[in-house]
Amino acid sequence: MAVSFVRTLILLRHGKSSWTADTNDSDRPLASRGRLDAHNAGRSIKRHRLNPDLVVCSPTQRSKDTWECVADAGLEPQAVAYSTSVEHGPASELARDLVSTPGMVRCLMMVGHTPTMRDLIDQLARPDGDNPAWRKLGDRFPTGAFAVLTFDGGWEEWVGPTGQLALFEAPGRAAVTG
Repeated sequence: MAVSFVRTLILLRHGKSSWTADTNDSDRPLASRGRLDAHNAGRSIKRHRLNPDLVVCSPTQRSKDTWECVADAGLEPQAVAYSTSVEHGPASELARDLVSTPGMVRCLMMVGHTPTMRDLIDQLARPDGDNPAWRKLGDRFPTGAFAVLTFDGGWEEWVGPTGQLALFEAPGRAAVTG
């Protein structure tokens, strides 16, 4: 009999970025508020006793800066990878990539952009109007916010909206669990 583990997926939207007219979109760094929000997200993730085994991060500067601030909370993944699919890929592509996550990874974090992060929740988690995390999430996924989805089974089995939105937290708002 195969042993099944709960898989945890943390979806983190990059923090608020700094805009300047002469900066390429992918080179925009975090603004001060974005750094503060990312540090707070890292502390919250740590407080919830979550530690990703693997982080897949968009290669944009604001996403890399976000991950560095979050990691400052003491998160220690076994590996960090940078992927343009997290930057540009539609949620359906990321959902397909998810099933190839190595089985030894129990907690995966993706650091990326909207609308992809928000759309991925819709593709992977069962909608539940009674779940406070779903109500708080609504249609938005603000900068610096993160969502935690869980699934009982292997990554290769996570197809369609069969997971649960376990937590959603946005800057300046209390965490809400499902």
